[in-house]
Amino acid sequence: MEFLRKYLIVAVITIVGAAFIWLNSNRGPAVESALELPEEIPDVYMTDMDLTRYSATGVPTLKVLASSVATYNDSGKSILTAPVVTLLKDQENDWKITARNAVVYDNEDIEFFTDVVVTQLNTTPASIVKSEYMKVTEQGNLVTTDKPVEITQGKQIINAVGMNVNLDTISPIIHLENEVTFFYDPI
Repeated sequence: MEFLRKYLIVAVITIVGAAFIWLNSNRGPAVESALELPEEIPDVYMTDMDLTRYSATGVPTLKVLASSVATYNDSGKSILTAPVVTLLKDQENDWKITARNAVVYDNEDIEFFTDVVVTQLNTTPASIVKSEYMKVTEQGNLVTTDKPVEITQGKQIINAVGMNVNLDTISPIIHLENEVTFFYDPI
């Protein structure tokens, strides 16, 4: 009788264990990772980045927000997802740049890709520049593209292919390169 009871306990435990394994194997992965790394494994990976760069006198000069950042030491670049970069020049010539992706290089140049929108802050109406690609160089003082751009300020709309904007002056100088068209609605 003792042997039968031990055998019955082992059989029940085996059946319950098998049922547990069978039920859990049909559900798929029990836990999905919220962190998905890029294909090429980075040296540093962060999510919800919030960075502010300051001048030697303690004045903010650059603010960067991004949903993720992957840094690669060998190539000297960092890849940002959904970046929001604010260039803080002074209280009257601040600029915000958004895009789907950006690449930041060791020399501080930044390339923006896909749905790039540059907005001049603190002006009414705001100047808004849209393109699929832009590059910011010279520590935020020069914005360039060789792609089509649309510049809107109030009811004025300018379209062109290729642009250089010098932000290192009191009034930014915009140089449009090719196929420039201008629309102005005075009302």
